[in-house]
Amino acid sequence: MAVLLIVLSIAAQATGKEKEKDAKRSSVRVVKHSETCKLIYVKKLQAKVGVKIFDDAGRLVFSERIINREGFIRPYNFGQLSHGEYTIVITDGDEKIIEKVNHGSAASAEGKPVLQLIKMNEMPDRDKVYHLTIVNQGSAVASISIMNNENEVIFSKNEQLEGNYAQLYNLTELKNGVRFEVTLRNETVTFDL
Repeated sequence: MAVLLIVLSIAAQATGKEKEKDAKRSSVRVVKHSETCKLIYVKKLQAKVGVKIFDDAGRLVFSERIINREGFIRPYNFGQLSHGEYTIVITDGDEKIIEKVNHGSAASAEGKPVLQLIKMNEMPDRDKVYHLTIVNQGSAVASISIMNNENEVIFSKNEQLEGNYAQLYNLTELKNGVRFEVTLRNETVTFDL
């Protein structure tokens, strides 16, 4: 009986430690939106969080400390930075998380940079008509989706690209705002229209 009580006591302590360990873990997600990346950070315990962004040569281009109260969403604008792969390093005392972001380019199978740029512009002379432009080198598949404000997919297609791509989208029939999502080489760019 005494041995059974000791085993149950150890099991209860281990379960409590697992819950405490899960509370210490951070959840990080980077969402790219045109030239801006949003860093979404969630943690159940309060902590000072360090965010550093390095370019592809390993040079520090940005650094800040944030006092976290269960999480934050922070936008970072890459518009003035040169194209390439950037590394975001998030540290909060007991964890270090590394996220990679491709700004304007992606790597090919040979390791050489591949030019990649996705832009969406409203036509100046036509209301709710948008011009999607994808600058692309080589072969790739672009997944294009349009969602309504309830997050329902109202249009979706995969486009086989051999170089650049351009298409007009007429959204005059849609009353409320929509969101475009374009995925190319595992990078998703969203446009809220």
